[in-house]
Amino acid sequence: MRISYRWLKEFVDIDVSPRELADRLTMAGLEVDSIDRIETFGSVVGEIVDVSYTEKLALCKVDVGIKTINVATADKSVEVGEKFGVVLAGSNVGDKRIERRSFGDFVSEGMFLSAEELGLEESSSKLFRLDRTFENGKKLSDLDEFDDSIIEIELTPNRADALSMLGVARDVAAIFKKRVRFPDAEFITIDKEIDEFIDVKIEDYKNCPRYTLALADVEVKPAPFFMRMRLLKCGVRSINNIVDITNYVLLGLGQPMHAFDFSKLNGNIVVRPANKGEGILALDGKEYELKDDMLVIADQKGPVAIAGVMGGELSSVSDTTKTIALESAFFNPVSVRLTARRLKFHTESSHRFERGVDPNLALDASKYALDLLSRYANAKVYRGFIDRKEGEFKNKRISVSFDGVNKLLGSNYSSDEIVDVLVGLSFGVEQTKEGVVEVDVPTYRFDIEGQADIAEEVARIKGYNSITDTMPVVNVYFKPKDRVEFYANESVKTLADMGLFETKNYSFVHDERLKLFDGNENSFVYLKNPLIDTQNVMRTNLAVSLLDVLAFNISKGAKSVPVFEIGRSFFKDGDFCKEYINVGFLLWGLSQFSIYQKGRVFDFYDAKAVCEAVAGIVGVSFDYERSNRMFLHPGRSAELVVDGKSLGYVGELHPDLYTAYELKFDKKVRVLIGEINLSRLAEMNVGHLMYEGLPKLPTVWRDLAIVVDRAIRWSDIEREVKNIEGVYRVALFDIYDKLEDETKVSLTFRVVLRNDEKTFTEDEIEKIMGNVYARLKDKFNAKLRGE
Repeated sequence: MRISYRWLKEFVDIDVSPRELADRLTMAGLEVDSIDRIETFGSVVGEIVDVSYTEKLALCKVDVGIKTINVATADKSVEVGEKFGVVLAGSNVGDKRIERRSFGDFVSEGMFLSAEELGLEESSSKLFRLDRTFENGKKLSDLDEFDDSIIEIELTPNRADALSMLGVARDVAAIFKKRVRFPDAEFITIDKEIDEFIDVKIEDYKNCPRYTLALADVEVKPAPFFMRMRLLKCGVRSINNIVDITNYVLLGLGQPMHAFDFSKLNGNIVVRPANKGEGILALDGKEYELKDDMLVIADQKGPVAIAGVMGGELSSVSDTTKTIALESAFFNPVSVRLTARRLKFHTESSHRFERGVDPNLALDASKYALDLLSRYANAKVYRGFIDRKEGEFKNKRISVSFDGVNKLLGSNYSSDEIVDVLVGLSFGVEQTKEGVVEVDVPTYRFDIEGQADIAEEVARIKGYNSITDTMPVVNVYFKPKDRVEFYANESVKTLADMGLFETKNYSFVHDERLKLFDGNENSFVYLKNPLIDTQNVMRTNLAVSLLDVLAFNISKGAKSVPVFEIGRSFFKDGDFCKEYINVGFLLWGLSQFSIYQKGRVFDFYDAKAVCEAVAGIVGVSFDYERSNRMFLHPGRSAELVVDGKSLGYVGELHPDLYTAYELKFDKKVRVLIGEINLSRLAEMNVGHLMYEGLPKLPTVWRDLAIVVDRAIRWSDIEREVKNIEGVYRVALFDIYDKLEDETKVSLTFRVVLRNDEKTFTEDEIEKIMGNVYARLKDKFNAKLRGE
């Protein structure tokens, strides 16, 4: 949920900075993910006073206040009198330097800004038009519409009430002890009664407890600039003044609305389940087949909207619309959720209806929308409203004990402090007996069910940091750690020491995403009732989640992403589910591992080092065999094998997967991923750690450089050398692959010799190294480099 700081101030007085507001909201349970400001690059308001067109360009003379300059643009839709943000030559737009450019005799001295460059849209091929009332030459950063902070809040599913400016304002008012302002609604009606033109019938009150309708003659045109800007800041594209006003009310008050072109409706409206075999052409231009348990808004010919999800194309508002029927309703969250999921829809409206919309808001929101339509669409409102509902929607009443609240929180709040919080949240409070109050919970707070929820409200508004730390009284007992727990804990410490950052991810992922990693769909464990469509299956590996972490960090400008996770993977096994604990890691960007090679990027050997570090914890040695996993690069990946069984993998991400995660493929900066199954390692009962004393006699080492075929794996060479008597350790430290014979590669490695009984003589050393070379020559047709 994106919040405009300036818009929010219209609902509640705020006398703190956006940063302090974000901190207080986070401590109150509305976690702030980011705070952004619109970057205007020092641009000024410029008005086109003259324009000529070539085959590819519009050549404009632009008044920027103190002078008139030339600006060329590829957007040939520009006209005289229009105003744009102009960046003058010599300034920067991001990393791009704006220079004077010649187009024949025409010298362009600046650049017009698009919505994409202003950060208002992800992509835009058109220039961003400003309000024509803006003063030429004024800096965009000095205009109220641009002098704003965008606060992005990561809401939990239970806080549907906070999916609007009004909802967030209620929490702000409670935190800072202010009053919430509900916008006024004033409009003049004409001498036409709505009942004379249309009626509404509800056939399914269970799934549509309330439905209101208003009629108004309107003039369709662009919405005012301030409204379009506020919608864009919140991620909603402007359409026209009618549609924009319904979206404005949705974002401002939290009430989804829909406007029908009244002339396109055939008779009265009926809210009913869809008939078998019915379909609808929706606003997205697609035809949808409806099931008989889906709720629709229908006229006498058929469905004109999918209730709570999306309107129909055939009854939509267009430039020729003269009269609208304005819907404001309350639909059953379960019905909307099931319909949206089955149709694979997710809209701003369904997002709110699925979580719960205040049933008592429908009529007030409709009045506010009519007020906006009167001001910005010259609306002539018909007298009266159609308001169909079955009974009233009453507040929940909960009995709350002050002692009970303090006991739940471990706090010592006074009764007055608790009451002040509840009153600040607009809860009704009535004293019934000593130490107990009856709390009336407003209908927009679906998440408040009992005293524990009331205690949580007190804690978050007072601030969790205001609760005194106390040590809990518990019975302490110790249990021996099992192998998996030991491996996991030691892996966390080891990988953190190596410079990797631990991350935690959900085990739920999207099945379409998981299919890119695992072709065996029969092993997928699907959820019967997923919270959202994109989390409908349990992951079979950690890579699918770690790549989401990478994409998120890159989008925030990260240059280095070394991360790991101790997490679970799940596999279907007949009627049961197998669950494993794994350690997974991902490396991308600039390496932090070496202080001697600054600017070096992560490579395969960094990833292998992580695997070897985990192997050292377990006390095993991995054999590296070619991997055929579909998400790994076929020539730059390996299976991690112990006793002939694959227990993990390591390698580069397959180039085909970069697009799925919206990552830019770069041959020089690769994504490296790895994963080790700790549960299976423990089951194999391998890797008993053995401790030995320091050697009493010195070790000896010799370096050897050989040339072998590229197809030969280092792990096979390493295994052969380690089996030679006298060899203690082997370590590869250099690869040279630019030989004249492109089928060959040079490997340089160190052979460490050790004897606990005596010191090696020079002849004995030469004999062992001779055996090493002879073995490699015999097994791999190796040659000494330089021969």
